[in-house]
Amino acid sequence: MSWNECSAWIKGSAWAYVMMAGLSVTGCSGGGDGGSGTTAATTGQALVSVTDAAGDFLSYTVDVQSLTLTRRDGTEVETLPLTTRVNFSDYVEMTEFFTAATIPSGTYTSARMRLDFSTADLQVEDANGNAVAVPVGNIHDGNGNPIATLDVEVKFDDRRTLIIAPGIPAHLTLDFNLQASNTADLSGTSPVVTVKPFLVADVDPEKPKTMRLRGPLKSVNQANHTYQVFLRPVHRKLGDFGSVIVHTDTNTVFEIDEVNYQGDAGLAALDAKPAATATVAVGEWKIGTRHFRASEVLAGSSVPGGTRDVVVGDVVARIGDQLTVRGASLLRSDGTFTFHDTVTVNVGAATKIRQQALMTPGLTKDDISVGQRIAAFGALDGSSSTLDATTGLVRLLITSAAGTVNSTGTGLEMNVQRIDGRRIALFDFAGTGTSSATDADPTHYQVATGTLDLTGLTAGTPVRVLGFVMRFKTAPPDFTAQTVVNLKDHPAALLVNWRPPTGVPFSSHTDAGLVLNLAGVGGAHHVWRGPVATDLVGSTSPTIAPENPTQGLFALGSNGKVEVFTQFPAYRLALEQHLAQGQLANTIGAHGVFNDSTVTITADQIYTVIQ
Repeated sequence: MSWNECSAWIKGSAWAYVMMAGLSVTGCSGGGDGGSGTTAATTGQALVSVTDAAGDFLSYTVDVQSLTLTRRDGTEVETLPLTTRVNFSDYVEMTEFFTAATIPSGTYTSARMRLDFSTADLQVEDANGNAVAVPVGNIHDGNGNPIATLDVEVKFDDRRTLIIAPGIPAHLTLDFNLQASNTADLSGTSPVVTVKPFLVADVDPEKPKTMRLRGPLKSVNQANHTYQVFLRPVHRKLGDFGSVIVHTDTNTVFEIDEVNYQGDAGLAALDAKPAATATVAVGEWKIGTRHFRASEVLAGSSVPGGTRDVVVGDVVARIGDQLTVRGASLLRSDGTFTFHDTVTVNVGAATKIRQQALMTPGLTKDDISVGQRIAAFGALDGSSSTLDATTGLVRLLITSAAGTVNSTGTGLEMNVQRIDGRRIALFDFAGTGTSSATDADPTHYQVATGTLDLTGLTAGTPVRVLGFVMRFKTAPPDFTAQTVVNLKDHPAALLVNWRPPTGVPFSSHTDAGLVLNLAGVGGAHHVWRGPVATDLVGSTSPTIAPENPTQGLFALGSNGKVEVFTQFPAYRLALEQHLAQGQLANTIGAHGVFNDSTVTITADQIYTVIQ
């Protein structure tokens, strides 16, 4: 089990190792089955988003053909107007608005999503961190047959159904977690992936994630500090996916046609742009007020997918003005997007440099160094996988480095294990220092922390820093942190699988918790906090205990159908009944806080995959 398999749990608030639909319901009562009319008085808005995809997949691109909601009276409603191609592995830390559908009011009790794998682009991370493509014919269902399309269904908990009501938008998030839904076999000449999708419904999530909204500009209301866009998800340029209002404030940073603004000045500049100008906003969904507030807005030529090609990935090496970028997502100016593990990016003196969500002046090409995550705008030569950004733009993106503490003092020294989830062995730090003797050393990585609190960061503590890599040829320090996260008490992710599946996954199971039986476990038998894994094999009575037995998210999946519970006793009873009927446990996962001394994870989210 790798850090990529765990990153969604650690980096965000969503489930890991699960494909999940999170339904943020904005009404808490009422919302009967209603009629089938389509007037404003009998309809409401469902905002649908996509997020998290943890696993050993560097690309997991499939076509989402439909998303159907079923009302209590049996009425089925399609919420997706057009088939939309999605690379789920792009959404480890981000949720993206997918569609804003107007649907009949009522109480909805289940959902069904159809995935088309006929032109899928799946690329698996091998043991060395390299991408290996999966032939479409090697993508199989649970019976070993090649997949064309798959339907995945989920039944909502009766206590937390999805209520659509006039004037009260509901927010539904599709969280596709690759570890729970896929098994990759790399033992042959080409990898084989078995897909058993697992869809979970979470109504009114308590920990909303950072969200992204794309689409052409519809209008600006400077008096209300808002603007409205026609929603166009995942780089689509056409289609009626509804519209969404974006709220801004004095802290919102704008980059419009590669010029920076902040607050009302940015909104005024946006108002000066014509209707249909491309926009991208990053922010969060405010559950209490049911609106989206942006912290960062891009518009015009600053938006990927306009007149230039764009590469997004991590700089793993630099020689002169030539950058080697790994994990590269390619967005062409014609609107197509693909994954390519390695791309060369050339920069020059005329390259514009910007910094994500900051107004930093005077940046040059020499601010790009090894380890930095970037979005580079230019012209791509597909035959050589080279992007010419010498007269283009490079945006420095917030970068994550994770590992363990060596020491603290005026800053932080750490032993880095992963940068943005990629193995540190992929990075060549030659040239990053003032001389070869001071080049960045990932085992003694120097992080400038300023006034950030380093309390509790002793030697060996798992830690994660978010910020920007120092200018090329200026290390040390190697990195400037905006945020330092002590992972010792950070939300933990437990994952255990059995190979072959077992009928006795627990040595005991009561309403107080599940005590795991680790006999016959497969490759996953760990608790992860950041990049640090605790091996459960050899532990005494590893236990999963519900944080709140009457309020949580507990899912039970089998053969593409999932049942969701918010009450742990009901979940445990259903699991017990399935096992008593001869079904076998394949995987169990949990999210919560791990206690090393008692080998217990106190979990707010638990799921079990059975067959």
